[in-house]
This record gives sequence, structure tokens and C-alpha cells, in this order.
Amino acid sequence: MAIPASLIAEIDAAVVRGVHRQTSIVAKMSDLFIAEAARFSARDVALFDEILTRLAAKIEVSARALLARRLAPVPNAPPQVTRALARDEAADVACPVLAESDGLDDEALHYCASTSGPPQLLAIAARKRISTIVTDVLVKRGDRQVALTVAANPGASLSELGFDTLVHRAQGDDRLAEVVGARPEIPVHVFQKLLATASKTVQIKLAAENPRATGDVHRVVAEVSDRMRAQARAQSTSYAEASEAVASRKGARALSRADVAEFAAAGKLEETTVALARLSNASVGMVERAMMQERPEKILIIAKAAKLAWGDAKAILALRSRVLGITPFDIEQCLASFERLSLATAQRIIQLYQNRGGVADERRRGSPT
Repeated sequence: MAIPASLIAEIDAAVVRGVHRQTSIVAKMSDLFIAEAARFSARDVALFDEILTRLAAKIEVSARALLARRLAPVPNAPPQVTRALARDEAADVACPVLAESDGLDDEALHYCASTSGPPQLLAIAARKRISTIVTDVLVKRGDRQVALTVAANPGASLSELGFDTLVHRAQGDDRLAEVVGARPEIPVHVFQKLLATASKTVQIKLAAENPRATGDVHRVVAEVSDRMRAQARAQSTSYAEASEAVASRKGARALSRADVAEFAAAGKLEETTVALARLSNASVGMVERAMMQERPEKILIIAKAAKLAWGDAKAILALRSRVLGITPFDIEQCLASFERLSLATAQRIIQLYQNRGGVADERRRGSPT
């Protein structure tokens, strides 16, 4: 096709005559292209590409933004000017193309995702289709909104690295954890990591969204959480230090229930756990898991086996509430259960679990009721 000589002259004039003229010529060129885009040959598109690239290099931001908005939805938009607009430092220019243009390949999108600012990253995250090479960069460089947009985008493909990055970022972020966990293609072992660090609220929501997986959710949470806590305890000196603190407090006298209550009142979780384990003849691992479980039955059994009075057990429940968010009303509701439980029964239950092999068997067989 031939572009009228008068239009070429107008293009040259527009470059030097100011914003109004530039915007006008951009509108004319884009109108002309869009009107006949479906009929243009590759040669025609290349001709427009050359002219528009030349024009875009010299016109004002507002005119470039107009050009970007008009070309973004056109399937066969001139590729050279499209890439130039996508790399534009002005977000108003780059974002329409980054969000919508089919003319940007993975290489172009990866470059922009690696070098652009938050608005451009968010625009890429909202594309209808995004490959893993691009999403890997988005979830690493983008802010929370970018991560959420990628995770909620069904057209965004995620690699295992991408999922791992999102799971790490979702710690402490319930909304992101929910969105990531709801993706059907999330690898099982990554889903387990997510559940192990997710809040109880998120675990419940994920189970509700897929009722058939409710049992798996609870099983995975218990198994993974136990394993992670055991590993953390083995790698940490906190329990060794707590044991020394309990031993030094004990001195020549016997460890008493008053010591446990005092540790609990002071908010010393590790010392309380170690002291309670010694008084009840339970393992530290068993007591630690009981302290972290939402349901209070097991910790009440251990407290009864340690011959604690209700006031002492209440101090331990209050310490747990700082972590689990249990209300004072919930704590008072435990009184009846604690009083009904006999010392002999509690001690038999503790002995039963100790005889079954401790931590490993306890995970397989579940908590006592």
C-alpha cells in the first residue's frame, strides 16, 4: 500500500510543532492502521512499523500513550514499535501494551519484567497468558499486588520455583496463601509447605473449598507441622537452654508445680514445656505438640498427669492463648473437663503414648480423646 505523501509531510511537521500536532498525527496513523489491519500484508505492517517507530522516538509522552492504547489490542500491531512502547520508561505508555499486546514474545516480556517498575510488573501480571519464564521474575520482583495478581490469574503458568517463591511470600499473608493454595496445579509437596505455615483460618478455607480434601488437609498439617517443629527443635539451642534454666531453678529441691505456673505466667514457653514434661513423665516433643494444638484436651491430660491444680493448668492455657488466640471464655470452658479427668487416667494415657514409641507412633495414631 502507499501512504499519501501529504500524510508523510504531516508526520515530519508534527515532530517539530508541539504536542497537539503530534497527538493529531498519532491518532490519524493509528486510525488508518486499525481500519485496515486485518487486510494488511507483512510488507504493509513493516511500512507502518517504520513510520510509527520513527514518530514514537520523538513525540511527547501523551502522544506515545495514545499510540500504545490504540495499538495494544490489535493482533498484528507493528512489532518494532510495540516493543519500543513496552520498554518505555513512562508507565502510561508501557502498561497498555504490556497488559494486552499479542506482539510481545517471552523474551520481550522477560526483559520488561526484569527491568521495569511496579506499574509495568502489575500490567504484565494481568495478561491473559504468561509463561513460567516470566512469572518466575514477577513473583520474585513484584510487590504484594503483583504476587496476588499472578497467583489469581488462571492464564499464568507457574513453575515449581514460582510456587515456592509464592509460598514463602505467603507466610503471614492469609489472602495470598488462600489464592496460592486454591490453584489446582500446585505440587503436592509445595501444598504441604503452604499448609504447614498457613494460619488456621486459611487451612479451614482451603478444606471448605475442596471438601473431599478435608482429611488430607488435617493430616498434612499435623504431619508436616510436627516434622518441622521437630527439626527446628533439633537445630535450635532453645530447648537445651530451657533445660538448663529448669535445672538451675530446681537446684537441690524437687521441681514443683509452682515452678511450672511461674514459667507460664512469665511467658516462657520452652521452660514451661520442659518443666511440664518432667513433672508428667511425658516427652518434651509430646508436650510441645500439645502446647501448639488448637484443641486443649491433650495439654489438660498432661497437666493432670503432672498433678497440677486448675489454677496452674489455667496459667498454661493462658500461655497457649498468646500463640493460638484462645479467648478467656474458651479457657474457662476447660475447667469441667479438667475436673472430670482423674489423675490415674491421665497418667495411664501418658504411659500408653510413651510405650507406643513417642513421637513417631503418636503421629500415626492421633491425639487422645
